[in-house]
Amino acid sequence: MEAAGIAFFAAVWAASVIWTGRDAARRCSNPSRAVVSVLAALLLPLVGAALYILARPCEERLDLRARRLRIRMLETVLADPAERCPACEAALVPEFRRCPGCGLRVRSECDECGSLVHVSWAMCPWCTRVLSADGERLPEVA
Repeated sequence: MEAAGIAFFAAVWAASVIWTGRDAARRCSNPSRAVVSVLAALLLPLVGAALYILARPCEERLDLRARRLRIRMLETVLADPAERCPACEAALVPEFRRCPGCGLRVRSECDECGSLVHVSWAMCPWCTRVLSADGERLPEVA
């Protein structure tokens, strides 16, 4: 019976060392921290693994990397409030009448008040005149 208890303790100890090594490899960005964690689990039976559980990083490295990539992607999407051409996605300045990339008409001048309005708008928001919508392109230059 005593031998079975020792074997059980040794199996649990070995399992805690293996688990600590695998978890530290996934979570610790510094390889020396992973080695120290495994050594602590090996030299201090069960206590080393318990200490590692208390001190381990909360996130795995891949989860941390994925979160940073999502944040960077959202920052780039939200940081560019510039209007884009619906055809070629070129950046547009509010004073542009045509897209500098593809030549698509994006704004036209209202005949009544002279302000620039989007081609897709049906009415001028400043003078309420009804507009005609035509999104023709400039002729190709050969």
